Amino acid sequence: MPTFFLFCSRILHRLFSIFAMEMQVRPSTKEWARKTIVFHNKTKLYVTEHIENGYISFYYYDWVTPNEETILKWHSESHDNDKRHQTSTEPFYVHLPDSETLHSMYRLENFEHQTLRSIIEFILYFDKVISAFDGQFPYMSNQ
Repeated sequence: MPTFFLFCSRILHRLFSIFAMEMQVRPSTKEWARKTIVFHNKTKLYVTEHIENGYISFYYYDWVTPNEETILKWHSESHDNDKRHQTSTEPFYVHLPDSETLHSMYRLENFEHQTLRSIIEFILYFDKVISAFDGQFPYMSNQ
């Protein structure tokens, strides 16, 4: 799949609450496309895409809080060498916030959010839902 940066910069700024797109500390190269998307709520999506022949061969999309704490990570790098680290949607999977070590029990299958566009939509919709409830889901109890 080709990179989605051009669409992001032209369309999503007008349609959704994307605050800015910044360069990452490590610059993009011919093989690696890197950007940081900063949302209005100050969370960031670190976008790293490995490019082969003009298409994304694999990616890392890491969503973090303003304090750089992991919220979710969407990755598409295959773990062919060790089947214990694979999900049924390999190479697509999601790391949970506490999953800094690779282990299949800390990774989620990723059936639907496999493009930068769908991940950005998820983040923006999630933010809208949280905002509608002043940051507290109605089914959460204060025990």
